[in-house]
Amino acid sequence: MTTDFHFDNPISAVSFRYGVFRPGPVVYDSSGTAHFAIVAEDGTLHADRRDLAMQPPSGISQIELSAHPAEQCPVSVGDTLAIADEQFLLLARLNMTHRSTTFLATTRTAQTVVVRVDRPGIGVSVDGGEAQQTLSRAYRILQSLNGLGISPIPIGFLKGRWPVLVMEDVRGPTLSDLALNTRRHALTELAKTLHVLHEQGFVHGDVKPDNAVLRDDAVVLIDFELASARETPAAPGGTPGHSAPEKRGAVVAKPEQDIYALAGCLFQLLTDCPPGLLPATVPPIAELLRNEGYAAAAELASRLLAADPEERPSAIQVVSAISREDVWRRVQFRPDHSLSHRDGPLFRWCVTATQEAVEAIDRYESPRSIGSCWRNSHFQRAFDCQGINLGAAGIVIGLLAIDECSGLRHEVRGGRADRGAQWLAAEPPLGSAPGLFAGDAGVALALYVAGSRLEDPGLEHAAQRRMQAAARAASRSDLFAGKAGILWSGLAICEINGADWAYDIVERLADELKSESEESEGMIAWDLAHAGSAGPYLGCAHGATGIAMALGQWGSRYADDDAKSLATDALLRVVNHGQYRDSGRLRMQSMGSATHAPASWCHGVAGWLWAVICSGLDISELEPQIDWAVDVLTDSHAVGTPTFCHGLAGQLETWRLLSSVVGYEDLARAEAEKVISALKILRHCGTRSDPWTSDHPDIVTPDLWIGFLGPAAALSMWADGTSSDALLSPSFLARCASPAERM
Repeated sequence: MTTDFHFDNPISAVSFRYGVFRPGPVVYDSSGTAHFAIVAEDGTLHADRRDLAMQPPSGISQIELSAHPAEQCPVSVGDTLAIADEQFLLLARLNMTHRSTTFLATTRTAQTVVVRVDRPGIGVSVDGGEAQQTLSRAYRILQSLNGLGISPIPIGFLKGRWPVLVMEDVRGPTLSDLALNTRRHALTELAKTLHVLHEQGFVHGDVKPDNAVLRDDAVVLIDFELASARETPAAPGGTPGHSAPEKRGAVVAKPEQDIYALAGCLFQLLTDCPPGLLPATVPPIAELLRNEGYAAAAELASRLLAADPEERPSAIQVVSAISREDVWRRVQFRPDHSLSHRDGPLFRWCVTATQEAVEAIDRYESPRSIGSCWRNSHFQRAFDCQGINLGAAGIVIGLLAIDECSGLRHEVRGGRADRGAQWLAAEPPLGSAPGLFAGDAGVALALYVAGSRLEDPGLEHAAQRRMQAAARAASRSDLFAGKAGILWSGLAICEINGADWAYDIVERLADELKSESEESEGMIAWDLAHAGSAGPYLGCAHGATGIAMALGQWGSRYADDDAKSLATDALLRVVNHGQYRDSGRLRMQSMGSATHAPASWCHGVAGWLWAVICSGLDISELEPQIDWAVDVLTDSHAVGTPTFCHGLAGQLETWRLLSSVVGYEDLARAEAEKVISALKILRHCGTRSDPWTSDHPDIVTPDLWIGFLGPAAALSMWADGTSSDALLSPSFLARCASPAERM
């Protein structure tokens, strides 16, 4: 919610969000994100964005409404709060949600404390009673636990419409921040802490690694907002993947609800994947742990997750079980290659699952006056999306890829892919969104592949218009939304039929990317002028890795030694200088501390390895870095979302590509089969009729890069067994573009 209007009563708990009530003009930003537009007095269009104070976009007159802005937190950084005889100076804001604002503060004696201020009207009471009741309950529970060392020391409580709770500043790493070799001890200590809590007659209600702090070799629980006394009404809410299913109803608080949450903690500490990313009412935690070789952990997780709460062990029983060495022991995945033989069950499942995904797309098709687009249920659900990441271009490419790999060649004139391509051809260029994944370059690529495959010159001409629009609008350098992505799209079009117009575009862009590279913090970088304090991005989607891949492909195809040398150097330096504290992770930005999961395509190690293999470069020059990346990915886990961008589809493609590299064949095939097994678990763990969820377990969308067509295409290419190229590689797309009579 970005703007609240309170009509008549400025403190009403009922508010109306400012927004569009019927379709109007749409504008796109440079990343390809669509926004409803406001028309300025001079006729120009501006993204219709409002802040919490109801201020319109720059240059747009304020809309006069008889309304009151949403209430803001009555205190801010720099203010002093007085509670009883103590004063607290607010030093920094730690967190802000729809329910509360949390500050770091200091006392007159320079002791740091945590101050939480709750917003009224979020619960059931307009006058702030619900917020006051919640914080008052947490304060009383903390008082009861004071001196046991398992919770923050309560320091003060202030009643009012905006109630305030002051408590000890508990310092130390949360369990999710710990190194693997300390997690076993920490989770055992968490179970001990829960045992003490339950013995005192309380239930925490939101047990998860981020709410458990390791301090002085023991675990302290924080965030008692959902805590309750045993056998009293349980506070509603909780964290997905940790919250017991019985809490969805009006139930009393029981220790078994905290025990259920320990299964999610065990899963996250073993795999680095929050269980809230997994689909289904009861996430398939045990099945995925078993697939990863954690047999004893899977058995324990099954007990913790028992559907009947009475069958779950007590906290003291968990202490002895969770400290066992075999729970933390991982047995290397040993694939049964007979299962993946072309007559084996794994192969047959891949074919069936892919076909089910293709058929499921029909439920999202939305016919237009010319052709069809597809609805999505993602953050752009209000718009007819066009991109590869989210939209018709990706679906067209995915359908043609599956059709090619299956050998069926069902995608003909009038088919699904053709209907999508015809709609794209009828739409004007996006203009301000030039990129490969969310802009005109990606649409051009889909149109050109479809036009060649279906022998439709109109689609090819539409592709040319899109590419020329993309080249005119290009300003950023990255693969996702900038010049590197347009270069990649143009290289694929050149691969299909050597179009002169496409070569002219890619030659210019390659020269610009070479000249615009700079050295920063020991790395080759682009777009330094637009980088923030954390420095330029490094990953495949938005940083140096993706740009280097495109330059490497250009240099290899057109014998540009300068481009190849620059690309090789950039890829080498990303690994040599971009690792974060020997964590097995790459920094997202050159000077930042934020990292992404190693197995993710967009910013992770998997994306770097994918880019190296797709670059066309001499990979022997990067052998030590490749060995490091393979070791990191082997130690990672086939868990998470099913998608290409952040999940298992991207992992599967990376392992499939690596299986064609000498020396890695057997390892890569084994890891690929483990990923396929994980996709099978995620496909069958719920009751949805749709194949896989998106990056959020409550979202199902048919798109290629963040939807269920991504894993379907990855499975289809693995089952095909004849291609060692990436889905978006020029060579594979040229194969997809080949008309039937040329086969």
